[in-house]
Formats: sequence, structure tokens, C-alpha cells
Amino acid sequence: MLSEKVKLMKDMSIGKIFLIEPQITQKVNIPCILAIPEKSHGNNLILTFNNETGKTLQESINNVISKLPEIVEGLCITSPILIPILPSKEEFNKTLKEDGIDLIVGDPKQFARECFDTLIPEQNLFYRLDEQVSILVKSAIKSPKINKVIGFGHSGSGSSILRFSLLHPELLDAVIIGGNGDIIPTPIGKNANELEYPFGIKEYSKLFGREFLEEDFRNINFQFYIGDKEDTNPVYDTIRDENYENGKTGNDFVPENLARIYKGKYGKSFFDRFKNTLKQYESAGMKVGLRVYKDDCHSVISSEDFKSVVYENKRFPSNCSEQIQNIIDNRLRLELR
Repeated sequence: MLSEKVKLMKDMSIGKIFLIEPQITQKVNIPCILAIPEKSHGNNLILTFNNETGKTLQESINNVISKLPEIVEGLCITSPILIPILPSKEEFNKTLKEDGIDLIVGDPKQFARECFDTLIPEQNLFYRLDEQVSILVKSAIKSPKINKVIGFGHSGSGSSILRFSLLHPELLDAVIIGGNGDIIPTPIGKNANELEYPFGIKEYSKLFGREFLEEDFRNINFQFYIGDKEDTNPVYDTIRDENYENGKTGNDFVPENLARIYKGKYGKSFFDRFKNTLKQYESAGMKVGLRVYKDDCHSVISSEDFKSVVYENKRFPSNCSEQIQNIIDNRLRLELR
């Protein structure tokens, strides 16, 4: 399907798992896992990323394989799954130092800005990871059995998929994201040209060497799911005031100055930012859906919700403004007691 460097890793109860070795001739220096569920009949390709990077690529591969049965069975996936194995920050930085550059950049797992605006020589193994992933996806969709690519991610891998959608919207038909915090790209609408990557498209062409493909981005069907308990898990408010006071951003993926601007335009609380961002998507005529899990925080999407997007092509309830406003109202009432 992708190249001659494909070997069967495991033949498990969920189906077959293949390892696709780095494709050096195609400028792909990362391995990739292709999982074919036993009862595969879907004509979509599921693209996701390793959520937990190991200290080495092999460790990351082992982590993915150990999690695959849970993902496939839990979500009742019947489509092929493509998982490019992205390097850990330690591995990324090690390669930089071997090239004679002593720099610490953001986590490449999340396609951090520093991976693009830092002068990285092209011979670096992990230079432009997004381009390497795009080559893998383009190779996979050459199969006549594939007609749609669905980006799926939870938590950290959700942030990766969102950023990949900003970098390569032409490759994605739909995106299903949850538990990723409040870092949602807003490359359309009134703030698009005022916010820098990973939020908007200011200096986009300077960073990535091409104009932003707005029409392709507008055609992506975005489906989000969140829990309604913000305060029980800091992942749902990664841009916090106390972090500013301590000189920190709250995570490794957003430079503080960009986070401040984003927060100033979209709201102080997580729910405000989420609501305002999705409103902007809808006002641009995009397909946007939201599922709110009551009394929950960092939950994984249900199999029924997943299937409704991937296989039945139905939208989640998209009255996001009403649902988000109800959550905000309930949260404010709790705070005033």
C-alpha cells in the first residue's frame, strides 16, 4: 500500500498491524504504523498520532501497538488506521545537537511553532515533520479503497491533528477532536490575520513557504467533544493567569506572548474561548459539531459518537452556543454559592 518496506508486526485479534519503515528516498525519516482491523470494510482512512512518545522511536512504536486494541475495539473502528510515529522532544533535540546546533525547541509531537521558525538544517531527520506525514497520507490514499481521510485525536494527539489540519487542510475531510485543551486554530474570520500560528495565519507563508489553503480548511467537518468539568483537570485551561505570573505558559506548546493575545481576543475562561471559536467556525459556513459529556472531564469519545461521524457521516448536535452557554451559566452559579 505504501512501499516495499512494509512488514507485518503483529496479527492480533483486532486485525493486522504493519510497520512501515522510514522512506528515505521519499524524504520520510519517521516510521509509521498501519493497522487493518479484522472486519475492515470502511472506505475511510483514520489518521492519528502517538499520544505518548517514548525515549526512542522503538519505544513509541511499542506504546502505540499496546494501545491499539483498546482504540480499535473501544471505538468499533472498521477502517484502516495510519499512525506516523513522531519523535519525542528528547530525540528531536538529540538530533539537533548531533547536527552541531545546541537549541531547545518545542515538542515536535505537537508541531510546535519553534520547529518551523528555528533555523533547522534540512538534513535534520525530523525537519518539517508535517511534510513527512503528508507524504505518508498521500501514499496511503492512492489506494482505490480510500475516499476520505478522517483525523482523530484525543488529548495531546488531538492538538497534533488540529495543527496538522492548519498545515495541510487539503488532506483532511473531517476531524474528530476531544480533550485537547483550549488551543484551537482560528485561521478564518476577523482575528485570522492578527494571530500567529498555532492560532491564526499571520506570517503563515513566511513560516511554511506557501499560502494558507482557506477553502480546503473551510471544507473540513470539525467535530469536538469535551467534558463539562473544567476545574478538575488543568488540561482544559492551558492558558492560566497564574502561569503568566510565574513566567510559564501552562504547557510546552504555546509561547507565552501568543497565548496572551489569543486569550485577549477569545475570552478569559476555557468555555468562553471554546464557544467563541466555534461560533467563528459556524459563521464561516463550516460544518462544526460538539458533544458535551455531562459530569465528565477528560473522557474518551463514545463508539456511537465516533461511528456517527466516520461511517454514517452524521453530525454531532451542533447547537454548540446553547450547550456551551448552559455550561458557563452552571459553572458561574457554582462559583457564586
